[in-house]
Amino acid sequence: MTENKQLSKKYQKLCDDLRALMEQARAEAQGVLMQIRNQTYWAMGERLSKEREIKQGTSASQFLKSVAMEVGVTPTVRKLFLKTAAF
Repeated sequence: MTENKQLSKKYQKLCDDLRALMEQARAEAQGVLMQIRNQTYWAMGERLSKEREIKQGTSASQFLKSVAMEVGVTPTVRKLFLKTAAF
């Protein structure tokens, strides 16, 4: 019975270690994803700021809504576009 308990403890330790590794990997992946998102949104903002003449006669918010919908940007990011627009 003692041998089974030792194996059980080792097994539990193994499972705990594997869970910790998976959680660490998830956290790292989430951090990398956030960095990529931020870089992408920044690049999108830079690109949009270079195209002021394209909006011709439409308001900045209407222009940004139109572009966001055309390229498939989520509603959350559309709101971000509108908040941070430098037009």
